[in-house]
Amino acid sequence: MLSSLLLGQTAAPPAPPPPAPVVIYAVGDIAIVGNAEFELRGRYDEAFAQIKPILADRDLAICNLEAPLTRRGQAMEGKEFTFRARPESLAAIKAAGFNVFGLANNHMLDFGAVGIKDTLASLQAAKVYYAGAGDNLKEARRPARVELAERGSSVAVLSYSMTFPEAFFATRFQPGTAPGNPEYVARDVAAARKDSAIVVVSSHWSAELLQEAKDYQIETARRAIENGARLVIGHHPHVLQGVEFYQGGVIFYSLGNFVFGSYSRHSRTSIITRVEFSASGELLKVEAIPVWVFNPEVKFRPRVLSGQEAEAVAQELRDLSKPYGTKVDYDPALGSIVFSPASPNP
Repeated sequence: MLSSLLLGQTAAPPAPPPPAPVVIYAVGDIAIVGNAEFELRGRYDEAFAQIKPILADRDLAICNLEAPLTRRGQAMEGKEFTFRARPESLAAIKAAGFNVFGLANNHMLDFGAVGIKDTLASLQAAKVYYAGAGDNLKEARRPARVELAERGSSVAVLSYSMTFPEAFFATRFQPGTAPGNPEYVARDVAAARKDSAIVVVSSHWSAELLQEAKDYQIETARRAIENGARLVIGHHPHVLQGVEFYQGGVIFYSLGNFVFGSYSRHSRTSIITRVEFSASGELLKVEAIPVWVFNPEVKFRPRVLSGQEAEAVAQELRDLSKPYGTKVDYDPALGSIVFSPASPNP
């Protein structure tokens, strides 16, 4: 009797596979201006030849667009460095895989309000996402919200500048960038978390060529995570800073340069972060692909590193991340630097 009952049973259907993770990439500064424009001579896609295959599996790929896309306006009087990029360069950045643009930085208003206006028009026409600048403070603080229906998830990206000139900051009645007032950041993150599973904060901060995070960076980043952010990415120093795990999130204090129109002999190493999340926003995996951005050699075409060169970048990040207890390893099989907390998150 028992055997006949067992024979009559049907096998339970196999469990469905777990949903694919949400994959977010991020890089530092992109400004195809000056020397970069000269070297590339309109062949903008060459800048991203080694990058495009890496971003192929991205849900989001975020960059700091550090120059307005405009041919109009007058350079800000008295500012030492003023940048503007040709609007047609956007097509190559988008084709490489970048689909979210942070605009809050110290160059977005180099050519005045018309520069922001033209930049927003180009980004809207290209059907990409952006945050960090707008016609007024409310618009500048508005997150880019990306719905990922296939993943059953959504991501909000906020972008802030904590660099001079303060005249670039938007006000109630003036276009500009989103100022990184810690109160704004905390409130905006909490509001974004209400209708987004994953909140990312992109911050233009610190000082150029500084590899140690300033106290205000640490305080602002941690507060963002306390209010619901899961990933904080920094830029502006043009060099790498450390990586910290904090309360279920991860902070990259500076990603370094990427495609930036300077022959600086100080900006050499950079990373492309790759972070995986569950649909609900749980941090699953944190990696980075090491790249060489020493423009006297690569001519504004970032080169992916491997072997001993990649391990050297891992060691640089290992040293920079020691204050945060972060474990840093280079996995040659993956071609990636792998980050993990050395102990449970505080």
